[in-house]
Amino acid sequence: MEGTAEGVNTTQVVIQRANQQKISVPITAQVYRLLQEEITPREALEALMLRDIKPEL
Repeated sequence: MEGTAEGVNTTQVVIQRANQQKISVPITAQVYRLLQEEITPREALEALMLRDIKPEL
C-alpha cells in the first residue's frame, strides 16, 4: 500500500481504549491482528464466527 488507509492508525488507539475500559471489541481486535500480520483474513473470519453467543450491548 502506497499510503495509509483511513482508520489504520486509529485501530491501535481503539484497542488501547477498549482494554482500559474493559470493553469487548471483537471486530476491531481482529482488524488490528490483521494489520499486525498476526493472522490471515480467513483466520480473522473464523475467530469471529466461532465466538460464543452472548448479548451484544
